[in-house]
Amino acid sequence: MYGQIAKSRQIIANREGVSNGGLRLKNEDLSNFPSGCTDQFDRVAWGEYTAANVRTFGNFLVKQMIGLPITAVDTSSDIPLYHQIEADLRRLIRQGIFTARQQLPTELELSQLYGVARQTMRLALARLVADDLIERQAGRGTFIKPQQGRVDFYLDRSFTRQMADMGLTARSQVLSHSAGIIDETMPATLQAHLAQPYLHLARLRLGNDDPIGLQISRIVLALCPDLAARDFTDTSLYQTLADAYQINICRIDHRISATAADDLQAGLLQVVVGAPLLVVHTTAYLLDGKVIEDTTSYYRADKYEYHTSHQYAAREQL
Repeated sequence: MYGQIAKSRQIIANREGVSNGGLRLKNEDLSNFPSGCTDQFDRVAWGEYTAANVRTFGNFLVKQMIGLPITAVDTSSDIPLYHQIEADLRRLIRQGIFTARQQLPTELELSQLYGVARQTMRLALARLVADDLIERQAGRGTFIKPQQGRVDFYLDRSFTRQMADMGLTARSQVLSHSAGIIDETMPATLQAHLAQPYLHLARLRLGNDDPIGLQISRIVLALCPDLAARDFTDTSLYQTLADAYQINICRIDHRISATAADDLQAGLLQVVVGAPLLVVHTTAYLLDGKVIEDTTSYYRADKYEYHTSHQYAAREQL
């Protein structure tokens, strides 16, 4: 079957001088399909073929030649076509259909495969290049890049402890360190402390000097009034609260979402603008139920992933 497909592609190429099977065909080519073809695919494909649907036929040939289990784009969807293709190519990489260092089909072949314009395919591939999933090599083509394993982060452990568990030294680059008054613009979790002083602490969290996360914390100062005077370059916030102020956190709530890196985040975390980031919003509570700290953290999604587990008593029901 593939031999006849190759012949049919060559007929088109010879007629119009277009490589990769071409997308144009003269009407007389309908009578020039190889006479010895008895394969069911050949009969059906050529019998239903007309000059008006040559692009569809060309796409079908490319699918057969490449044999990729793609997900067809949905032209009626509100999701842009390039984003649909990007997500599908990510799936093929994740599932091992494309393996490390494997060469991808050409941009033209992929655009024919998905039935989209080359500019649409170019946008999809550019996003994969930006996320370091593929690389373009001049004169050679586009290849799948080997992926480093992601580091597991656990929601029930402090940053300092996790760095120690990984054999890394936790350190912070303090970006902002100032006191203020909680007002109506602050997160809802802090509204119970309206008009009270707080510490705004923004830190780039490092492990062995490698940027890992960007954290923006707001700490209520009612129980630790001189906290703003402390240096958090090499000091754990939670450890300082426990040791210096006997403030013990008894509950932490987490909310996890995603965002795209802006200019500032990209520069600090050493990723491209628009790269996916994990957003972890943390609220810490004291024994009396009052909030002591509210933090928003941004982590590179290509290097870190979060894990959590819950244990239930035998008589509990989920």
